[in-house]
Order: sequence, then C-alpha cells, then structure tokens
Amino acid sequence: KQGEPMLGIVWADHIGAASEGSDRGYRSPKFNFGVEFLTRIFDGLRRAGVKTVDMFEIGAGYGSMPRFMASAKKALLDASIPVYVRNYAIMDMRSVIDLQRWYLKKTAGDFIRQSDWSDPSHRCSVQAVHCWRPGGTDGLWALDRIDPQSAQQRAAPLNVDFVDTDKRDVFAHIYADAHTQDESDPSVARVLFAVNSWHEFAMQDFMWHYNTFVAAPTWRMGVDFIFYVSNREWFRNAEKEALMMHPRSVHFVLELEECSPITCIRVFRRVR
Repeated sequence: KQGEPMLGIVWADHIGAASEGSDRGYRSPKFNFGVEFLTRIFDGLRRAGVKTVDMFEIGAGYGSMPRFMASAKKALLDASIPVYVRNYAIMDMRSVIDLQRWYLKKTAGDFIRQSDWSDPSHRCSVQAVHCWRPGGTDGLWALDRIDPQSAQQRAAPLNVDFVDTDKRDVFAHIYADAHTQDESDPSVARVLFAVNSWHEFAMQDFMWHYNTFVAAPTWRMGVDFIFYVSNREWFRNAEKEALMMHPRSVHFVLELEECSPITCIRVFRRVR
C-alpha cells in the first residue's frame, strides 16, 4: 500500500510530495521487478511445502530485497500458507556493504537486525563455531523453525548478515556446520538470489559462489532454489550460462526460463 523510500531515487524531489516526506505510493521499475521476483520465489516455496527459509543474495545493490523481506516478514507469517523468513545473508564487496548498512538503517530501521561479519565484536568473530545456536533466544534467531503462534517470532526483526569477500569462507564454514540438520527437513529451504550481479563476476569469484551454493550438497551450504537473472551480452557470460545449465548430476531442474535477446530470468530447483 505504501510506496518505496525516496532515498537513493534520482530526481526524488520531483516525485509527488517527496519534499514534504510523503511517498504518494511511488514505485520505481526496480521496486516492481523486486516484488515480481519475490512473488515467483514464494509461490514456488509454498508449492514445495516449504515453511522456513533462509535467503542468500549475491550483490544486493542498495539492499532493496532485504528491505522488502523485513517489511513482509510478519505478513508472510499471517498468510493462509505461512512462510517464516529465518535469515537473510548478503554476499558483497566491503564498500557496497557499507552503503547497504547505511541505506537499510535509514529505510528499514528496527525491522532489520544488522549482523556485519567484519565487525571485530561480532559474536562469530569472538566465539567461532559456537556463535550459531538455532532455537536459542540468545542466538541469531528467536526460533529455528516456523511457529505462527509465537509472539517472539512475529516480533523479532529480520536478521541480515553482511558478508564481504574476506569473511565469506568463515561464514560458509560456520553456517554449514550449524545447519546440517536442515538437510533432513523438507520444510526448510535455502534460496539464492542473483539478479544482474553474479554473472558479472570474474570467473574465480563466480566459481567460489558456484561451488559453495550450487555444487555443494545441502548438508553443507547447497541451496534448494536459485533465482538467476543475467545479461547474455556480458563478457564471458556464455561460459557461466553453460555451467548454470549443465545437468550437474541431476542436482537441479530448470523450473522457469524467460529470455529476451539480452536478459534471461531462470529459476532452478534442487532435486533431493
């Protein structure tokens, strides 16, 4: 019902009554694309019987996607087929993460609990592998599994992890060790978002994410769904598309593919 924040929108002072602090329901094309992408993913999650989800985003721009999820967290729990967004992790460069943290503090406020893995005081820097205790009130989540009746779960802000290149190996190791139990629970899933971002990486960085999220098994850090948007004209994109479209020993099936001469939107689902 509300529009999006004017912060970061070019010529915002010429839109509606932004100068008086009113958004007047303004929605940019990026806002509409984000809502469409998330709607497609959550439709697939519900059809698959998923009730608890962790989300990972490669290259998050300003941070619009986690802002959407933070504002929708309670509504998703109230839906006729509820889904609990347990955690959101952003994998990005340090300079961009600094921008995202500033933007989300300004636009999402208390709806997001920021967790920067490069912070020297971060609990995972201090307590190593013991920092993640799902189910405990002093852990990163109020509850580990969906409970629509839990006032604590409904009131808890969305935890957003900010993981830069220097911390991604530590994050992947600790996350995998803490969540091995998810592999045996079909109601828990992981979603990887890569919208006009991942395919732009140098091949070495592209392969790190591929091996961590795609080739890896779910008892480590392998994801269950991939939402992948790429520019077909980008340098070396053909090699990366060949990797994404490879059968991968029947790990994934292609659930959706919509391609124009320039852009492709694809949704992959892991076959367990």
